[in-house]
Amino acid sequence: MNGMSETLLLPVPGLNVSQPWDVGRVRFHPAGAAAELIEAARAGPQCHTAPGHQQTVNQAAADLDHCAFAEVAVSLGEKSLRRSL
Repeated sequence: MNGMSETLLLPVPGLNVSQPWDVGRVRFHPAGAAAELIEAARAGPQCHTAPGHQQTVNQAAADLDHCAFAEVAVSLGEKSLRRSL
């Protein structure tokens, strides 16, 4: 199936985990793990050169690093897109 795939990092304030925890399709990470995960994603094939992009990403990583967060992989295929229209 052709489609788009993205990974979302969502803050989960108040959750305390000491190591990654998989619950279904969601992986919860402890506070302090976001910057490393975001840095690994930056090493991927996408390269953003827009002015201020790096600063925005750095700030988002710093903000997310203060609490636990959920990593969720989502994909939107052609069939899903048609159903949502």
